[in-house]
Amino acid sequence: MRRLTISAGQARHGVERRTMLRTALGIPARMTSVVDVQECVLVDVSLSGALVCVPRPLTVDACGYLRAGSIEAFAIAVRVSPFGETTTAVGVRFDERLTKAQIMYLRSYAAQRDLFEKRALRSAVRDWVRGDA
Repeated sequence: MRRLTISAGQARHGVERRTMLRTALGIPARMTSVVDVQECVLVDVSLSGALVCVPRPLTVDACGYLRAGSIEAFAIAVRVSPFGETTTAVGVRFDERLTKAQIMYLRSYAAQRDLFEKRALRSAVRDWVRGDA
């Protein structure tokens, strides 16, 4: 599978209409819907929604779970626009707002992703060795 890479600035265009501040991230995430599971890029996030880039297009009103790091939120697609030849930018609204602590976690995760992933792998291996997995 081809790896998606996109910077937060690449997906932004048009007039800013948001009431919530967005935090630019550009981190890998996973969108799980009833019909598909796909790796995506979480371009930016706010308390009420996010911008994700997915390899296979979603439709407006499509819904599913968006997971980045250990944060998972139910999301509904509110805006879909082609981005490049093989990617679609999808604006999603969260069913329940994220907390400020979750936004801070995602900022920290974006800054130190390799460290977070090593810790998670080490914890999973430890649990497996102990028979907890």
